[in-house]
Amino acid sequence: MPLQITRYSFPLFPLAGLSLLGLIDALVSAQWRHPSSVITLTLLLVLVELFPFRLGKINLAFSYPILYALYLITGAEATLLISVLMLTSINMMRGKAWPKILFNITSRTLALLGTQLIPWLLPMVIGESRDLTYYLIDLFLSSLVYSTISTLLIKWYIFKTVNGRVPEVSFTKIALISVAVATVYDGFMLWLATNPKNTGSGDIGTLFFFLPLVAGSIVVYLFTNLTRANSSLETLFVVSQSINQQNDLPTVLSHVIEEARKLVHGSYGMLYLVEEDGNLKRVVGTSDVSLLKRIPMQVGIIGLVAHFGKPMLIQDIERDARVLQMETLEDTRSLLVVPIHSDSQVVGVISLGKKESYSFREDDLKMMTIFATHAGVAMRNAQYIEEREKRLLLEERNRLAREIHDGLAQDLASAILQVEMLKRIAPGEMVSSLTELQDMVRQTATVVRHSIYSLRPAPYTHVGLIPALRSHLDEVRVNHGIQTHLSSKCNAEHLPSKVSQAVFEICTETVKNAVKHSRATDLWVVLECDSAGLVVKVRDNGVGFHFGQAILQAANRKSFGIENLHSIADSVGGMLDYVTAPGEGTLVTLEISLEEDETDDDSCAVMR
Repeated sequence: MPLQITRYSFPLFPLAGLSLLGLIDALVSAQWRHPSSVITLTLLLVLVELFPFRLGKINLAFSYPILYALYLITGAEATLLISVLMLTSINMMRGKAWPKILFNITSRTLALLGTQLIPWLLPMVIGESRDLTYYLIDLFLSSLVYSTISTLLIKWYIFKTVNGRVPEVSFTKIALISVAVATVYDGFMLWLATNPKNTGSGDIGTLFFFLPLVAGSIVVYLFTNLTRANSSLETLFVVSQSINQQNDLPTVLSHVIEEARKLVHGSYGMLYLVEEDGNLKRVVGTSDVSLLKRIPMQVGIIGLVAHFGKPMLIQDIERDARVLQMETLEDTRSLLVVPIHSDSQVVGVISLGKKESYSFREDDLKMMTIFATHAGVAMRNAQYIEEREKRLLLEERNRLAREIHDGLAQDLASAILQVEMLKRIAPGEMVSSLTELQDMVRQTATVVRHSIYSLRPAPYTHVGLIPALRSHLDEVRVNHGIQTHLSSKCNAEHLPSKVSQAVFEICTETVKNAVKHSRATDLWVVLECDSAGLVVKVRDNGVGFHFGQAILQAANRKSFGIENLHSIADSVGGMLDYVTAPGEGTLVTLEISLEEDETDDDSCAVMR
């Protein structure tokens, strides 16, 4: 990744140049004395650097006691070269960005170079006496300079240049801890060195002397990681609990993405949901940006995460060709994307970005994976609550629809037929009035019928017309022992909503009549489409009936289901036809024109 020069980061380059001069001088002047001890101390130094403990947002390693021992054995120049090479290797192994590697090398070099001022100035102050007191003062001042330079550079670069703010951590505490550890540990080493009995222990003695420091570093490293993990889990639990307390799905989605951004300290966050067609739709975000609103499955990082159901961490998006141009904000450098699962299926994706490369940790990936699981549960719970409320509402509306259908609607249908019968026997001067009355009753019946339709639940709106019909026929087969057959030769998903409603109502009502009266053993429902319209056929192999007599008997019983079915067909411009006779079964045919000027905005290219 190219180095980015800003008004904050610009001073790093002259400092890096100064450290380079120091490294060149060290390379020329280094004297490699006591190679076996140098190798032993270098291995110990690597272990200490591999297990830093975290103080706030800063990784702190107890490395200076070993660096000071190297300085006493082989000199400042060789110590500087060993430290820089070791630090560069560890940073590269951890996948650090080059700007951060450059900063770490520069800060280590400048800090070690700064310690060389002490051997130069100290004799001027306390004289040339090289006793234990001299070395203890040299140790204390050297560690103080090393820690001060390191912490000041960290404060300036990591937080001031990158985030533009000072973290909530005491840099004085960091410096004092480093100075105290180095002074106590190496002070004890210097005190032991004044006893001739301890000077012949060699490399084994050096190894065992610094092993407690290494072991302590590892223990502190594990303890701080466990503490941080425990704190993260507690935070995650609190956040998940607050999310689960939300019942409204849009509120849950907004809460999920905002809390996700806070958990990883992201610059922004976006949440995408998987639509029925398999594409992803951006539904909520923490900032109002012109990112892609829809992303196809398997396209971009978000599409890949949704397809494979695995989280992805992109530490440098400029090096990853899979990232779409409008998939992230312009200044985004790191990207963390995790899938949201519900019932073993990916239902959404959380996308989080940061403005710095390599700014997400593996712990962030693990924590967000757990968080996404809780988010999926919260989303499913919110959906269940919404569905339950809708179900209760639909049950109440269905009850009202049944009462209207069995009461007022039947009475109006009866009135229409009664008026029709009166017209046939009434004197000529009364026919016109009766016709007007009949039209008024028809209009009232239409209004009532529309009210019934608007109240009745519509299962086809949730699962589709064909699955809803199949489910209804399956219930008939299970409950009444009639073999049902469903055949569809059109794309019913693109039918206008009013047409789907009419088809569903007429089919279910016709099937109900067949179950109740036909004594059939088989029942067929067929949907056929062409460029002109839709044809629905409902046929049974029952006893059939005499159509005219059935109408008269229904009028006498004030039961007018057939008249209602004709009214439903009329409401969508359709025609309903009965073909039946005693002993020959019944065929009910519904024909609906699907011309574009007769459909609504959802119309329907059924053949598309």
